[in-house]
Amino acid sequence: MIIGVAGKIGSGKDTVAKYIAKKYKFRFASIGDIVREELRRRGLPITRNQSAKISKYMREKYGEDYWVRRLANKISRYKWKNVVISGVRSPSDVKFLKDAFKDFILVKVCAKPKIRYERLKKRKRPGYPKTYEEFKLQDKRECKEFNMDSTFKMADYTIQNNSTLESLYDQVDSLMKTIKHKK
Repeated sequence: MIIGVAGKIGSGKDTVAKYIAKKYKFRFASIGDIVREELRRRGLPITRNQSAKISKYMREKYGEDYWVRRLANKISRYKWKNVVISGVRSPSDVKFLKDAFKDFILVKVCAKPKIRYERLKKRKRPGYPKTYEEFKLQDKRECKEFNMDSTFKMADYTIQNNSTLESLYDQVDSLMKTIKHKK
């Protein structure tokens, strides 16, 4: 089973994916990790800005689904069975994954903008927006660049992450029960 997790920055998609990986014995994979591997290979700094630049460049040069294709090839090469993928962004990512893996499921993780912004502030990573206004602009730009609204419409399931970690984990557990019953 391949589960893709999509969501805007700060929504909790990595938290959901890592929880599934740990509790349900899935292999965790991140499209962002594939991008960061490429930055390391090229000797470039690992920053949000640099990731955005290389991501855009490679998608323009090799196609919108370039990064997800690389990840899917890795999954196939190593014959990974149960994988949870964090960072599914564009409709072409979803289409590719649905075509590549017959049992692909897309989960959307949502959180209110203010909550997502507060989470980013706590991370204190370089290149993250410093003000709520910057955050809203970046959020809007990324949403448009990746056509995320269309991606979200393709989701099989939605998780709301506006409360506690315990509440989030309860929703994931409920989702996993639902998915297992449908198999």
